[in-house]
Amino acid sequence: MGKKLLVCFLTITFSVLMAQVCLAKSAFLVKEGMRGAQVREVQELLISKGFLQGEADGVCGAATVAAIKKFQEQAGLEPDGICGDETYAMLGGHMSGGSNFSAEAASGALKPGMKGDRVRAMQELLLKHGYLLAQPDGSYGPRTEEAVRKFQQDVGLAVDGICGAETLSRLENRDSSAGNAHEHSAYAATGTVLKPGMHGDGVTLVQQYLIDLGYLNDAADGLYGPKTVAAVKRFQADNGLVADGICGSATYAALQVSPKTTEAAAPPQTTTAPEGGRVVYVEASAYSPMDPGMNLHTATGKFLRRGIIAVDPSFIPLGTRVFIPGYGDATADDIGYAIKGNRIDIAFDTHEEALLFGRRSLEIYIYD
Repeated sequence: MGKKLLVCFLTITFSVLMAQVCLAKSAFLVKEGMRGAQVREVQELLISKGFLQGEADGVCGAATVAAIKKFQEQAGLEPDGICGDETYAMLGGHMSGGSNFSAEAASGALKPGMKGDRVRAMQELLLKHGYLLAQPDGSYGPRTEEAVRKFQQDVGLAVDGICGAETLSRLENRDSSAGNAHEHSAYAATGTVLKPGMHGDGVTLVQQYLIDLGYLNDAADGLYGPKTVAAVKRFQADNGLVADGICGSATYAALQVSPKTTEAAAPPQTTTAPEGGRVVYVEASAYSPMDPGMNLHTATGKFLRRGIIAVDPSFIPLGTRVFIPGYGDATADDIGYAIKGNRIDIAFDTHEEALLFGRRSLEIYIYD
């Protein structure tokens, strides 16, 4: 009898251990120091999406971890540098043997807070029909929820911001001749040629310039409609350009060198410390609203432009005024996951200016 009990106990124990092993195999994990086929697969996905340079060597070193973090940040995930189920799924990987990834169910309503391919597919439909003004990222955040609400209102559905079966069906079968003002619009990234009917962050950026210069009175809503087109035409006429309402390279250049935008931002001639300034040493890099994938607003909600710096709030508190020799006055109004300690990011108006600045060691002056 004792032997039978022992055999039963061992059988049960073995079964439990095997179940745990199978469960462990269902979770995808790549982190620093790991090697092998999984690492190589993640590297290949990162390379295909432009987040990692070089060849996939199957070793998860510093460059691979940094690439994972960069992808996670842009995908709205926690940038911990560890590629688990969620990160792997959003990279486009396919699980073999199952997965414990549960950011969204395999079917059912899509709700705020969800992430994944089904969310991205819904966002692509919202973008196609002109309701979403940013590139799909697979994350059901506030902008996606607001887009769903607007669509539901337009088609006479209950406005709850949840994409259930009826909302999704209407999106998938949306009649292109239904008369939606944004139906034929195309997404405009920052720095691209803008034409009437387009929408997106590129439009928002140009609208903000026009508002600053007094050509546009409305809010920057990201829609290149009649009022924005008329404002562009007035600006073009005043600056000796062809007034066609299309914002191309010449119009962009004029917007960025207009006296009303550069007068206050002109680099100062002095490099001496301002009165009351406290010297701190920083490692500085640069960014701009024209950078690919850049959010046009800072962490404090301000429009990203020259005169703003991103800081580590524990080193330079948000709201602090600073003076940067060769650049001028700036305010600490932004943060970034890579901005730690004495690292700062200095905002410029164009991508070219940011590239020209590069990375530098600087002395800056803090106004206490």
